[in-house]
Amino acid sequence: MKQIKFLDLQKINSLPLAIGVNTLLFALIFTFFTPHFPTNDDVAMLLKVSGLLNGVVDSELIFSSSIIGKFLTLLYSSFNWYWYESYMVFALFVSYTALLELLINSGINRVFSIILFVIFFILVGAFTIIILQFTIVAMIVSVIGIVLIQQYEKTGKLTQLVSGIILAFLGSLIRIESFYFAFFISMSIYCVRIITKDATFVKTVKSKSLWISVFVFLTSSTISKIETNNSDIRELAGLGQNIMEYSILKNISEKEKTNILNTAGWSANDYNMMRNWFFVDTMVYSKDNYKKILSKLPPKAGENYRDGLKWIKNLILKDKLIWLVLGMGVFIIISFADKYKSLIACFVLTATALVLLVISFIWFKAPPFRVYFPAFASVLIVALSYLAYNKTSIRVAKDKLILAILIPALFYGGYKALKTQDRISEHKKQNYETFATQMKSINDGYIHINWGTSIPWESLLPFQNQEFVKNIRLINIWGDSLSEYMKKTLNKYDIHDIYMEIIQNKKVIVHGLSKEKINMFKIYISEHYGKEIMTSDVGKSPYILQFKEVKQ
Repeated sequence: MKQIKFLDLQKINSLPLAIGVNTLLFALIFTFFTPHFPTNDDVAMLLKVSGLLNGVVDSELIFSSSIIGKFLTLLYSSFNWYWYESYMVFALFVSYTALLELLINSGINRVFSIILFVIFFILVGAFTIIILQFTIVAMIVSVIGIVLIQQYEKTGKLTQLVSGIILAFLGSLIRIESFYFAFFISMSIYCVRIITKDATFVKTVKSKSLWISVFVFLTSSTISKIETNNSDIRELAGLGQNIMEYSILKNISEKEKTNILNTAGWSANDYNMMRNWFFVDTMVYSKDNYKKILSKLPPKAGENYRDGLKWIKNLILKDKLIWLVLGMGVFIIISFADKYKSLIACFVLTATALVLLVISFIWFKAPPFRVYFPAFASVLIVALSYLAYNKTSIRVAKDKLILAILIPALFYGGYKALKTQDRISEHKKQNYETFATQMKSINDGYIHINWGTSIPWESLLPFQNQEFVKNIRLINIWGDSLSEYMKKTLNKYDIHDIYMEIIQNKKVIVHGLSKEKINMFKIYISEHYGKEIMTSDVGKSPYILQFKEVKQ
Protein backbone atom coordinates (compact mmCIF):
# COMPACT_ATOMS: atom_id res chain seq x y z
CA MET A 1 0.00 0.00 0.00
CA LYS A 2 1.45 3.34 -1.03
CA GLN A 3 1.90 5.99 1.60
CA ILE A 4 -0.42 8.95 0.95
CA LYS A 5 1.13 12.34 1.49
CA PHE A 6 -1.34 14.76 3.07
CA LEU A 7 0.41 17.83 1.68
CA ASP A 8 3.31 18.14 -0.72
CA LEU A 9 4.39 21.80 -0.72
CA GLN A 10 6.65 21.29 -3.72
CA LYS A 11 3.71 20.36 -5.98
CA ILE A 12 1.49 23.31 -5.08
CA ASN A 13 1.72 26.41 -7.25
CA SER A 14 3.29 29.33 -5.42
CA LEU A 15 0.32 31.73 -5.65
CA PRO A 16 -2.36 29.33 -4.31
CA LEU A 17 0.08 28.29 -1.57
CA ALA A 18 0.73 31.93 -0.59
CA ILE A 19 -3.00 32.70 -0.63
CA GLY A 20 -3.76 29.63 1.48
CA VAL A 21 -1.12 30.37 4.12
CA ASN A 22 -2.22 34.00 4.44
CA THR A 23 -5.91 33.08 4.54
CA LEU A 24 -5.17 30.74 7.45
CA LEU A 25 -3.07 33.33 9.28
CA PHE A 26 -5.61 36.15 8.80
CA ALA A 27 -8.43 33.84 9.92
CA LEU A 28 -6.53 32.94 13.10
CA ILE A 29 -5.93 36.60 13.92
CA PHE A 30 -9.59 37.56 13.48
CA THR A 31 -10.68 34.49 15.48
CA PHE A 32 -8.51 35.03 18.54
CA PHE A 33 -7.89 38.80 18.55
CA THR A 34 -9.92 41.98 18.13
CA PRO A 35 -8.58 44.78 15.89
CA HIS A 36 -8.79 48.43 16.93
CA PHE A 37 -8.03 51.88 15.58
CA PRO A 38 -5.07 53.25 17.61
CA THR A 39 -5.95 56.89 16.80
CA ASN A 40 -9.09 58.83 15.91
CA ASP A 41 -7.73 59.77 12.46
CA ASP A 42 -9.04 56.59 10.88
CA VAL A 43 -12.38 56.93 12.66
CA ALA A 44 -12.72 60.51 11.42
CA MET A 45 -12.11 59.44 7.82
CA LEU A 46 -14.43 56.44 8.20
CA LEU A 47 -17.26 58.69 9.44
CA LYS A 48 -16.73 61.16 6.59
CA VAL A 49 -16.77 58.70 3.67
CA SER A 50 -19.54 56.50 5.12
CA GLY A 51 -21.98 59.29 5.94
CA LEU A 52 -22.68 57.63 9.29
CA LEU A 53 -22.93 61.00 11.01
CA ASN A 54 -26.29 62.44 9.99
CA GLY A 55 -25.94 61.21 6.42
CA VAL A 56 -23.31 63.86 5.59
CA VAL A 57 -20.87 62.28 3.11
CA ASP A 58 -17.51 63.72 2.05
CA SER A 59 -14.87 62.04 -0.12
CA GLU A 60 -12.20 64.62 0.79
CA LEU A 61 -10.27 62.56 3.33
CA ILE A 62 -8.08 64.25 5.90
CA PHE A 63 -4.81 62.43 5.17
CA SER A 64 -5.53 59.93 2.40
CA SER A 65 -6.15 60.76 -1.25
CA SER A 66 -9.61 61.85 -2.36
CA ILE A 67 -9.29 59.14 -5.04
CA ILE A 68 -9.67 56.58 -2.26
CA GLY A 69 -12.40 58.73 -0.71
CA LYS A 70 -14.46 58.77 -3.91
CA PHE A 71 -14.05 55.03 -4.34
CA LEU A 72 -15.21 54.38 -0.76
CA THR A 73 -18.19 56.74 -0.95
CA LEU A 74 -19.29 54.90 -4.10
CA LEU A 75 -19.09 51.58 -2.23
CA TYR A 76 -20.98 52.94 0.78
CA SER A 77 -23.71 54.39 -1.43
CA SER A 78 -24.09 51.04 -3.24
CA PHE A 79 -24.12 48.80 -0.17
CA ASN A 80 -23.62 49.86 3.43
CA TRP A 81 -20.88 47.69 4.92
CA TYR A 82 -17.50 48.02 6.67
CA TRP A 83 -15.75 49.24 3.53
CA TYR A 84 -13.16 51.52 5.12
CA GLU A 85 -11.57 48.90 7.35
CA SER A 86 -12.11 46.20 4.70
CA TYR A 87 -10.05 47.98 2.05
CA MET A 88 -7.09 48.31 4.43
CA VAL A 89 -7.23 44.66 5.50
CA PHE A 90 -7.52 43.60 1.85
CA ALA A 91 -4.51 45.75 0.91
CA LEU A 92 -2.48 44.06 3.66
CA PHE A 93 -3.66 40.60 2.58
CA VAL A 94 -2.67 41.15 -1.04
CA SER A 95 0.70 42.63 -0.02
CA TYR A 96 1.61 39.82 2.37
CA THR A 97 0.51 37.23 -0.18
CA ALA A 98 2.80 38.83 -2.77
CA LEU A 99 5.70 38.83 -0.28
CA LEU A 100 5.24 35.17 0.58
CA GLU A 101 5.01 34.17 -3.09
CA LEU A 102 8.26 36.05 -3.67
CA LEU A 103 9.96 34.03 -0.92
CA ILE A 104 8.52 30.75 -2.17
CA ASN A 105 9.81 31.40 -5.70
CA SER A 106 13.22 32.61 -4.54
CA GLY A 107 14.91 29.21 -4.49
CA ILE A 108 14.95 29.00 -0.70
CA ASN A 109 13.61 25.74 0.72
CA ARG A 110 9.80 26.13 0.65
CA VAL A 111 9.25 24.90 4.19
CA PHE A 112 11.89 27.27 5.52
CA SER A 113 10.57 30.20 3.49
CA ILE A 114 7.08 29.65 4.93
CA ILE A 115 8.52 29.37 8.44
CA LEU A 116 10.36 32.66 7.90
CA PHE A 117 7.18 34.30 6.70
CA VAL A 118 5.07 32.96 9.58
CA ILE A 119 7.57 34.37 12.08
CA PHE A 120 7.50 37.66 10.18
CA PHE A 121 3.69 37.58 10.27
CA ILE A 122 3.52 36.93 14.01
CA LEU A 123 5.88 39.82 14.76
CA VAL A 124 4.80 42.25 12.04
CA GLY A 125 1.82 41.18 9.94
CA ALA A 126 -0.56 40.32 12.76
CA PHE A 127 0.33 43.56 14.52
CA THR A 128 -0.62 45.62 11.47
CA ILE A 129 -4.04 43.92 11.41
CA ILE A 130 -4.81 44.34 15.10
CA ILE A 131 -3.56 47.95 15.07
CA LEU A 132 -5.44 48.99 11.96
CA GLN A 133 -3.95 52.36 11.08
CA PHE A 134 -3.66 53.96 7.66
CA THR A 135 -0.08 55.22 8.19
CA ILE A 136 1.13 51.68 8.97
CA VAL A 137 -0.87 50.13 6.12
CA ALA A 138 0.47 52.71 3.66
CA MET A 139 4.11 52.00 4.55
CA ILE A 140 3.77 48.21 4.45
CA VAL A 141 1.86 48.22 1.15
CA SER A 142 4.29 50.73 -0.37
CA VAL A 143 7.47 48.89 0.55
CA ILE A 144 6.18 45.51 -0.64
CA GLY A 145 5.08 47.14 -3.91
CA ILE A 146 8.53 48.63 -4.47
CA VAL A 147 10.19 45.32 -3.53
CA LEU A 148 8.13 43.56 -6.21
CA ILE A 149 9.28 46.15 -8.75
CA GLN A 150 12.90 45.59 -7.70
CA GLN A 151 12.54 41.83 -8.06
CA TYR A 152 11.29 42.22 -11.63
CA GLU A 153 14.93 42.76 -12.59
CA LYS A 154 15.64 39.18 -11.57
CA THR A 155 12.40 37.33 -12.35
CA GLY A 156 11.27 39.15 -15.49
CA LYS A 157 7.63 38.43 -14.56
CA LEU A 158 5.36 41.13 -16.00
CA THR A 159 2.52 40.26 -13.59
CA GLN A 160 4.89 40.83 -10.67
CA LEU A 161 5.92 44.22 -12.07
CA VAL A 162 2.30 45.32 -12.58
CA SER A 163 1.36 44.12 -9.09
CA GLY A 164 4.28 46.05 -7.60
CA ILE A 165 3.33 49.27 -9.40
CA ILE A 166 -0.31 48.96 -8.30
CA LEU A 167 0.64 48.33 -4.66
CA ALA A 168 3.17 51.17 -4.62
CA PHE A 169 0.61 53.61 -6.05
CA LEU A 170 -2.02 52.37 -3.58
CA GLY A 171 0.36 52.96 -0.68
CA SER A 172 1.03 56.51 -1.88
CA LEU A 173 -2.73 57.19 -2.09
CA ILE A 174 -3.30 55.91 1.44
CA ARG A 175 -0.60 58.23 2.80
CA ILE A 176 2.04 59.89 0.68
CA GLU A 177 4.45 60.50 3.59
CA SER A 178 4.52 56.77 4.38
CA PHE A 179 5.22 56.05 0.71
CA TYR A 180 8.20 58.44 0.74
CA PHE A 181 9.64 56.75 3.81
CA ALA A 182 9.12 53.27 2.36
CA PHE A 183 10.67 54.31 -0.95
CA PHE A 184 13.93 55.55 0.57
CA ILE A 185 14.24 52.51 2.84
CA SER A 186 13.72 50.15 -0.10
CA MET A 187 16.28 52.03 -2.22
CA SER A 188 18.96 50.94 0.25
CA ILE A 189 18.88 47.49 -1.35
CA TYR A 190 20.83 48.93 -4.31
CA CYS A 191 23.50 50.18 -1.91
CA VAL A 192 23.74 46.70 -0.44
CA ARG A 193 24.17 45.12 -3.86
CA ILE A 194 27.02 47.48 -4.68
CA ILE A 195 28.78 47.02 -1.31
CA THR A 196 28.48 43.23 -1.42
CA LYS A 197 29.63 43.19 -5.07
CA ASP A 198 26.40 41.70 -6.37
CA ALA A 199 26.43 44.45 -8.97
CA THR A 200 28.74 47.28 -9.91
CA PHE A 201 27.64 50.90 -9.63
CA VAL A 202 27.24 51.14 -13.42
CA LYS A 203 25.02 48.05 -13.58
CA THR A 204 22.93 49.34 -10.69
CA VAL A 205 22.37 52.71 -12.36
CA LYS A 206 21.32 50.92 -15.56
CA SER A 207 18.82 48.76 -13.67
CA LYS A 208 15.33 48.94 -15.18
CA SER A 209 13.72 48.24 -11.81
CA LEU A 210 15.50 51.23 -10.28
CA TRP A 211 14.19 53.65 -12.87
CA ILE A 212 10.70 52.15 -12.82
CA SER A 213 10.71 52.70 -9.05
CA VAL A 214 11.87 56.29 -9.52
CA PHE A 215 9.12 56.83 -12.10
CA VAL A 216 6.50 55.53 -9.65
CA PHE A 217 7.95 57.82 -6.97
CA LEU A 218 7.82 60.94 -9.17
CA THR A 219 4.34 60.14 -10.47
CA SER A 220 2.95 59.54 -6.97
CA SER A 221 4.57 62.73 -5.72
CA THR A 222 3.08 64.73 -8.60
CA ILE A 223 -0.42 63.34 -8.00
CA SER A 224 -0.13 64.20 -4.31
CA LYS A 225 0.96 67.78 -5.04
CA ILE A 226 -1.88 68.31 -7.52
CA GLU A 227 -4.40 67.08 -4.97
CA THR A 228 -2.89 69.20 -2.21
CA ASN A 229 -2.90 72.34 -4.34
CA ASN A 230 -6.58 71.85 -5.14
CA SER A 231 -7.65 71.16 -1.56
CA ASP A 232 -8.41 73.99 0.86
CA ILE A 233 -8.74 71.65 3.82
CA ARG A 234 -5.36 70.03 3.19
CA GLU A 235 -3.63 73.39 2.88
CA LEU A 236 -5.39 74.74 5.96
CA ALA A 237 -4.58 71.63 8.00
CA GLY A 238 -0.92 71.78 6.92
CA LEU A 239 -0.56 75.45 7.87
CA GLY A 240 -2.31 74.94 11.17
CA GLN A 241 -0.21 71.91 12.03
CA ASN A 242 2.98 73.86 11.33
CA ILE A 243 1.91 76.55 13.80
CA MET A 244 0.96 74.00 16.45
CA GLU A 245 4.32 72.25 16.27
CA TYR A 246 6.24 75.36 17.29
CA SER A 247 4.73 75.73 20.80
CA ILE A 248 5.44 79.44 20.41
CA LEU A 249 3.79 80.46 23.67
CA LYS A 250 6.31 78.44 25.69
CA ASN A 251 9.59 79.01 23.90
CA ILE A 252 9.72 82.78 23.41
CA SER A 253 9.32 85.91 25.50
CA GLU A 254 5.94 87.53 26.11
CA LYS A 255 6.90 90.49 23.94
CA GLU A 256 7.92 88.28 20.98
CA LYS A 257 4.80 86.16 21.44
CA THR A 258 2.54 89.21 21.37
CA ASN A 259 4.25 90.62 18.28
CA ILE A 260 3.90 87.35 16.36
CA LEU A 261 0.23 86.88 17.24
CA ASN A 262 -0.56 90.52 16.54
CA THR A 263 0.40 90.04 12.88
CA ALA A 264 -2.82 88.01 12.52
CA GLY A 265 -4.84 90.02 15.05
CA TRP A 266 -4.79 87.07 17.47
CA SER A 267 -4.81 87.13 21.25
CA ALA A 268 -3.05 84.50 23.34
CA ASN A 269 -6.47 82.90 23.92
CA ASP A 270 -7.10 82.63 20.16
CA TYR A 271 -3.92 80.61 19.92
CA ASN A 272 -4.93 78.44 22.89
CA MET A 273 -8.29 77.72 21.24
CA MET A 274 -6.48 76.56 18.14
CA ARG A 275 -4.05 74.42 20.11
CA ASN A 276 -7.08 72.74 21.67
CA TRP A 277 -8.78 72.02 18.32
CA PHE A 278 -11.66 74.50 18.34
CA PHE A 279 -11.18 76.93 15.47
CA VAL A 280 -14.15 76.93 13.12
CA ASP A 281 -14.21 80.75 12.88
CA THR A 282 -13.09 81.29 9.28
CA MET A 283 -12.37 84.97 9.87
CA VAL A 284 -9.97 84.46 12.78
CA TYR A 285 -8.50 81.11 11.69
CA SER A 286 -8.02 81.81 8.00
CA LYS A 287 -5.20 80.72 5.70
CA ASP A 288 -4.01 84.32 5.42
CA ASN A 289 -3.69 84.63 9.20
CA TYR A 290 -1.84 81.32 9.41
CA LYS A 291 0.60 82.48 6.76
CA LYS A 292 1.16 85.79 8.58
CA ILE A 293 2.11 83.97 11.79
CA LEU A 294 4.32 81.43 10.02
CA SER A 295 6.20 84.26 8.28
CA LYS A 296 7.32 85.49 11.69
CA LEU A 297 8.41 82.13 13.05
CA PRO A 298 12.01 80.87 12.91
CA PRO A 299 13.04 78.17 10.39
CA LYS A 300 11.66 74.76 11.21
CA ALA A 301 14.98 72.88 11.04
CA GLY A 302 16.30 71.97 14.48
CA GLU A 303 13.10 72.95 16.29
CA ASN A 304 12.55 69.39 17.51
CA TYR A 305 16.16 68.24 17.86
CA ARG A 306 15.96 67.79 21.63
CA ASP A 307 12.64 65.97 21.35
CA GLY A 308 14.21 63.74 18.71
CA LEU A 309 16.98 62.65 21.07
CA LYS A 310 14.38 61.97 23.75
CA TRP A 311 12.40 59.77 21.36
CA ILE A 312 15.53 57.82 20.42
CA LYS A 313 16.16 57.19 24.12
CA ASN A 314 12.59 55.99 24.57
CA LEU A 315 12.90 53.80 21.50
CA ILE A 316 15.97 52.07 22.94
CA LEU A 317 14.65 51.67 26.48
CA LYS A 318 10.90 51.20 26.18
CA ASP A 319 9.67 49.95 22.83
CA LYS A 320 10.19 46.24 23.31
CA LEU A 321 8.34 45.25 20.16
CA ILE A 322 10.99 46.93 18.04
CA TRP A 323 13.60 44.66 19.56
CA LEU A 324 11.42 41.63 18.90
CA VAL A 325 11.29 42.67 15.26
CA LEU A 326 15.05 43.23 15.18
CA GLY A 327 15.41 39.84 16.85
CA MET A 328 13.88 38.34 13.76
CA GLY A 329 16.49 40.23 11.72
CA VAL A 330 19.23 38.51 13.73
CA PHE A 331 17.44 35.21 13.18
CA ILE A 332 17.49 35.80 9.41
CA ILE A 333 21.19 36.69 9.43
CA ILE A 334 22.41 33.64 11.34
CA SER A 335 20.09 31.31 9.42
CA PHE A 336 21.72 31.88 6.04
CA ALA A 337 25.02 30.68 4.66
CA ASP A 338 26.68 33.85 3.44
CA LYS A 339 27.25 35.56 6.78
CA TYR A 340 29.37 38.40 5.42
CA LYS A 341 26.86 39.57 2.82
CA SER A 342 23.93 39.16 5.19
CA LEU A 343 25.66 41.15 7.92
CA ILE A 344 26.52 43.94 5.50
CA ALA A 345 22.96 43.96 4.17
CA CYS A 346 21.46 44.13 7.64
CA PHE A 347 23.87 46.88 8.70
CA VAL A 348 23.22 49.06 5.64
CA LEU A 349 19.47 48.63 5.77
CA THR A 350 19.22 49.27 9.52
CA ALA A 351 21.57 52.25 9.29
CA THR A 352 19.43 53.70 6.49
CA ALA A 353 16.30 53.43 8.62
CA LEU A 354 17.99 55.05 11.63
CA VAL A 355 19.41 57.90 9.54
CA LEU A 356 15.97 58.58 8.08
CA LEU A 357 14.45 58.59 11.55
CA VAL A 358 17.01 61.10 12.84
CA ILE A 359 16.51 63.32 9.76
CA SER A 360 12.76 63.25 10.33
CA PHE A 361 13.35 64.26 13.98
CA ILE A 362 15.39 67.30 12.98
CA TRP A 363 13.41 68.52 9.98
CA PHE A 364 9.89 67.60 11.01
CA LYS A 365 9.09 66.26 14.47
CA ALA A 366 9.74 63.06 16.39
CA PRO A 367 7.14 60.64 15.01
CA PRO A 368 4.91 58.47 17.22
CA PHE A 369 5.52 54.77 17.76
CA ARG A 370 3.23 53.81 14.91
CA VAL A 371 5.84 55.29 12.52
CA TYR A 372 8.79 53.50 14.11
CA PHE A 373 7.15 50.12 13.84
CA PRO A 374 6.39 50.04 10.09
CA ALA A 375 9.79 51.64 9.45
CA PHE A 376 11.61 48.72 11.06
CA ALA A 377 9.12 46.29 9.55
CA SER A 378 9.97 47.75 6.14
CA VAL A 379 13.65 47.12 6.80
CA LEU A 380 12.86 43.45 7.46
CA ILE A 381 10.76 43.22 4.31
CA VAL A 382 13.63 44.61 2.24
CA ALA A 383 16.07 42.25 4.01
CA LEU A 384 13.85 39.27 3.15
CA SER A 385 13.68 40.55 -0.41
CA TYR A 386 17.47 40.83 -0.58
CA LEU A 387 17.96 37.27 0.62
CA ALA A 388 15.33 36.03 -1.83
CA TYR A 389 16.99 37.99 -4.65
CA ASN A 390 20.28 36.20 -4.00
CA LYS A 391 18.61 32.79 -3.63
CA THR A 392 20.61 32.17 -0.49
CA SER A 393 20.84 28.54 0.62
CA ILE A 394 20.50 27.44 4.26
CA ARG A 395 22.77 25.41 6.51
CA VAL A 396 20.47 22.51 7.28
CA ALA A 397 22.48 21.02 10.16
CA LYS A 398 22.84 24.26 12.10
CA ASP A 399 19.42 25.62 11.18
CA LYS A 400 17.61 22.81 12.96
CA LEU A 401 19.17 23.89 16.26
CA ILE A 402 18.56 27.57 15.49
CA LEU A 403 14.93 26.89 14.65
CA ALA A 404 14.43 24.84 17.81
CA ILE A 405 15.79 27.67 20.01
CA LEU A 406 14.64 30.86 18.32
CA ILE A 407 11.23 30.04 16.85
CA PRO A 408 9.52 29.33 20.22
CA ALA A 409 11.05 32.47 21.72
CA LEU A 410 9.97 34.67 18.81
CA PHE A 411 6.48 33.16 18.75
CA TYR A 412 6.09 33.71 22.49
CA GLY A 413 7.26 37.31 22.28
CA GLY A 414 4.98 38.03 19.35
CA TYR A 415 2.01 36.41 21.08
CA LYS A 416 2.54 38.51 24.24
CA ALA A 417 2.69 41.68 22.16
CA LEU A 418 -0.54 40.73 20.36
CA LYS A 419 -2.34 39.96 23.64
CA THR A 420 -1.39 43.41 24.90
CA GLN A 421 -3.03 44.98 21.87
CA ASP A 422 -6.05 42.71 22.29
CA ARG A 423 -6.51 44.03 25.84
CA ILE A 424 -6.41 47.56 24.44
CA SER A 425 -9.17 46.60 22.00
CA GLU A 426 -11.30 45.28 24.84
CA HIS A 427 -10.71 48.44 26.87
CA LYS A 428 -11.75 50.61 23.91
CA LYS A 429 -14.89 48.54 23.45
CA GLN A 430 -15.87 49.06 27.10
CA ASN A 431 -15.22 52.82 26.82
CA TYR A 432 -17.42 53.07 23.74
CA GLU A 433 -20.26 51.08 25.30
CA THR A 434 -20.15 53.31 28.38
CA PHE A 435 -20.24 56.40 26.19
CA ALA A 436 -23.13 55.01 24.12
CA THR A 437 -25.17 54.30 27.25
CA GLN A 438 -24.57 57.82 28.54
CA MET A 439 -25.48 59.40 25.18
CA LYS A 440 -28.78 57.52 24.97
CA SER A 441 -29.92 59.15 28.22
CA ILE A 442 -29.41 62.72 26.90
CA ASN A 443 -30.05 62.31 23.19
CA ASP A 444 -33.61 63.61 23.02
CA GLY A 445 -33.42 66.27 20.33
CA TYR A 446 -30.01 67.63 21.36
CA ILE A 447 -27.26 68.70 18.99
CA HIS A 448 -23.93 67.43 20.34
CA ILE A 449 -20.77 69.45 19.78
CA ASN A 450 -17.59 67.37 20.01
CA TRP A 451 -14.71 69.66 20.96
CA GLY A 452 -11.62 68.15 19.39
CA THR A 453 -11.09 64.56 20.51
CA SER A 454 -13.34 64.62 23.58
CA ILE A 455 -15.83 62.00 22.34
CA PRO A 456 -13.96 58.67 22.20
CA TRP A 457 -14.58 57.89 18.54
CA GLU A 458 -11.24 56.05 18.46
CA SER A 459 -13.03 53.48 20.64
CA LEU A 460 -15.26 52.64 17.66
CA LEU A 461 -13.77 49.26 16.71
CA PRO A 462 -13.36 48.02 13.13
CA PHE A 463 -16.00 45.55 11.93
CA GLN A 464 -18.17 46.31 14.97
CA ASN A 465 -21.74 47.63 15.14
CA GLN A 466 -21.67 51.27 13.99
CA GLU A 467 -25.44 51.83 13.89
CA PHE A 468 -25.39 53.86 17.10
CA VAL A 469 -23.69 56.86 15.49
CA LYS A 470 -26.50 57.19 12.97
CA ASN A 471 -28.87 58.23 15.76
CA ILE A 472 -26.73 61.08 17.09
CA ARG A 473 -27.07 64.67 15.95
CA LEU A 474 -23.35 65.41 16.16
CA ILE A 475 -21.03 68.15 14.93
CA ASN A 476 -17.35 67.23 15.19
CA ILE A 477 -14.98 70.16 15.56
CA TRP A 478 -11.69 68.95 14.07
CA GLY A 479 -10.52 72.31 12.86
CA ASP A 480 -11.56 71.72 9.25
CA SER A 481 -13.15 75.16 8.96
CA LEU A 482 -13.10 75.37 5.17
CA SER A 483 -14.06 71.79 4.36
CA GLU A 484 -17.22 71.00 2.47
CA TYR A 485 -17.96 68.39 5.13
CA MET A 486 -18.13 71.06 7.85
CA LYS A 487 -20.24 73.35 5.64
CA LYS A 488 -22.71 70.55 4.84
CA THR A 489 -22.99 69.60 8.50
CA LEU A 490 -23.67 73.18 9.65
CA ASN A 491 -26.13 73.80 6.81
CA LYS A 492 -28.05 70.66 7.73
CA TYR A 493 -28.81 72.18 11.14
CA ASP A 494 -29.22 75.70 9.74
CA ILE A 495 -26.22 76.93 11.74
CA HIS A 496 -24.47 80.07 10.49
CA ASP A 497 -22.30 80.81 13.53
CA ILE A 498 -21.25 77.83 15.63
CA TYR A 499 -20.23 80.03 18.56
CA MET A 500 -23.59 81.78 18.79
CA GLU A 501 -25.43 78.50 18.31
CA ILE A 502 -23.66 77.06 21.35
CA ILE A 503 -24.74 79.87 23.69
CA GLN A 504 -28.21 80.59 22.25
CA ASN A 505 -29.64 77.17 21.41
CA LYS A 506 -30.91 75.38 24.53
CA LYS A 507 -30.69 72.07 22.71
CA VAL A 508 -26.92 72.29 22.09
CA ILE A 509 -24.52 70.35 24.32
CA VAL A 510 -20.72 70.64 24.27
CA HIS A 511 -18.65 67.56 25.19
CA GLY A 512 -15.23 67.16 26.74
CA LEU A 513 -14.85 70.49 28.50
CA SER A 514 -12.21 70.79 31.19
CA LYS A 515 -12.02 73.93 33.32
CA GLU A 516 -9.26 75.18 31.04
CA LYS A 517 -11.39 74.76 27.89
CA ILE A 518 -14.42 76.36 29.55
CA ASN A 519 -12.33 79.40 30.41
CA MET A 520 -10.93 79.58 26.86
CA PHE A 521 -14.41 79.54 25.37
CA LYS A 522 -15.64 82.25 27.73
CA ILE A 523 -12.67 84.48 26.89
CA TYR A 524 -13.18 83.91 23.16
CA ILE A 525 -16.86 84.93 23.35
CA SER A 526 -15.93 87.95 25.44
CA GLU A 527 -13.14 89.10 23.07
CA HIS A 528 -14.96 88.51 19.75
CA TYR A 529 -18.64 88.95 20.65
CA GLY A 530 -18.54 91.17 23.73
CA LYS A 531 -20.77 88.76 25.68
CA GLU A 532 -20.43 87.14 29.09
CA ILE A 533 -21.60 83.52 29.33
CA MET A 534 -22.11 80.87 31.99
CA THR A 535 -22.28 77.05 31.95
CA SER A 536 -24.58 74.38 33.38
CA ASP A 537 -24.03 70.63 33.73
CA VAL A 538 -25.94 68.14 31.62
CA GLY A 539 -26.30 64.53 32.72
CA LYS A 540 -23.92 62.92 35.16
CA SER A 541 -20.63 63.96 33.60
CA PRO A 542 -19.02 67.31 34.48
CA TYR A 543 -17.51 67.29 30.99
CA ILE A 544 -20.86 67.60 29.20
CA LEU A 545 -22.03 71.20 29.47
CA GLN A 546 -24.43 73.78 28.13
CA PHE A 547 -23.44 77.41 27.66
CA LYS A 548 -25.83 80.31 27.91
CA GLU A 549 -25.56 84.06 27.79
CA VAL A 550 -25.63 85.98 31.06
CA LYS A 551 -28.61 88.33 31.09
CA GLN A 552 -27.51 91.94 31.35
